[in-house]
Parts: sequence; structure tokens; C-alpha cells
Amino acid sequence: MSTSQKPFEHVAATFYPTRVFNFPKVELHCHLDGCFRLSSVIKFAKKRSIELPTYDINDLRSYCCLDADEDSSLALFLKKMELFVRVYQGAIRQSPVTGVVGIDIAGEEDIEDSPAFRPHIKAFQYAKEHGIHRTAHAGEAGSAGSVLKAKSLLSAERIGHGYHISRDPDVYKKILRDQTHLECCPISSYRTGAVRIKEQHPIIQFNRDKVNCSLSTDDPGVMLTTLLDDYQLVADFGLSEKNLKIMVS
Repeated sequence: MSTSQKPFEHVAATFYPTRVFNFPKVELHCHLDGCFRLSSVIKFAKKRSIELPTYDINDLRSYCCLDADEDSSLALFLKKMELFVRVYQGAIRQSPVTGVVGIDIAGEEDIEDSPAFRPHIKAFQYAKEHGIHRTAHAGEAGSAGSVLKAKSLLSAERIGHGYHISRDPDVYKKILRDQTHLECCPISSYRTGAVRIKEQHPIIQFNRDKVNCSLSTDDPGVMLTTLLDDYQLVADFGLSEKNLKIMVS
């Protein structure tokens, strides 16, 4: 990191210089509805006469994705993302379904064996019975306990985010022992308030303890980031290129 750059300044910036990480990478956690370029959102909104809070690309990014501070929260981020649904709904031409290889569930992580949630549990059971891979968002806005519920109720093989396992030693040991894969999205984790900017990021601990994890962007279109930005942020934490390569090996 440049000596003139403030720590984590790039978490709030639109773009910042990254070095080239010249090795193969994998991205496991990237939402389709978060991949739309904001310029495309503005274009479709104007074309379909849908009102946006602003038509300035940087102001729109700031509206839907707060910079990393104490006011950031996943609930607020998801609420503002709802605005885009009206814009791109029906804007993509339907493609024939050739096969399902995986199933995921996202949201505010209210995973529980309740009447409202049972249809999701049944869907994941069906997926398991038919050899369809399963991942679930947990331990982002939710507690470490949500990660255990994702594994027990949904038979999740991978966990989206999972940062909060670091707050529960028993859950942490189980995830480490089972080598359950965590799909970590560092910049997103700050902007949604999953990790507070003043905290040491759990990825540092994950790396030290050899937790099975990888790096992804989450919502690159909305956040105006690339996978290289997330790699650069983690490198700024002090992880070496060797550490980063292990995450994708």
C-alpha cells in the first residue's frame, strides 16, 4: 500500500490501483443481480421510464452501497438493491435451462425449522437427493449459529461469507475440522457492515488457521469493483502471494 494512502481507503473508493496477481483465480460468490453495470441500470431505467434516486453513476453507487462505516448493514444494502429489481426485471432474454448444478439461498439468514422456511429446507433436501451441490449464505449478517443451521438444515457444502464463525470457538473448530468452504468477499463485507472497518478482518485468522476459503466480489457491478480489488485488499492485510494462491488451490 502506498504510504500516502490511508488504511482501507480503497474500500470507499470507486477504483484504486491494484498490482497484477499473475496466477489462476476462482470466483465462487458473485450475484447476477449485483453484476449489472450501473451504467446499464441507468440506461434501462431511462428506457423503461423507471425513476431512480439519481442518474449519476457515482451517486447511484453511493446510494445503494454505503461506504464502510458504522451505518453499513446488510439489511439496508438489500433494501436499496430492491430498487434495481424493477429496472432489470424482464430486461434479460430467457435462456433455455440445460441443467442445474447447484443451489444457493441468500438474504438476511433467518435459517430455521419454521413453517415459513420449510419450503427452502425441502428444496435443499431435494437437491441433495439428486446430487445437486448446495451453498447457503450464513454468518454474514447472522451469527455463527446460522452457519451450523445451514449445514444441518440445508446440508450446505459451502457457506457464503461465514465471517462470524470467528466469534464462536466451537463453531469455528467444527468448520475447520470439516473443511467447509467459505466464500469470502472482503470489500463487500465492509460495505454491508458484516465486518466493521475497525475490526481485524476474519480472513486474517482464516489464513493463519488454514480455514478452507476463497475470495470473491459478491456484487461487482453495484460496488464498482473487480476481483483484483478484493485480492489487493487482502494483500494489504499482510497476506502474501503464496497465501493468496493457497486460497484458490
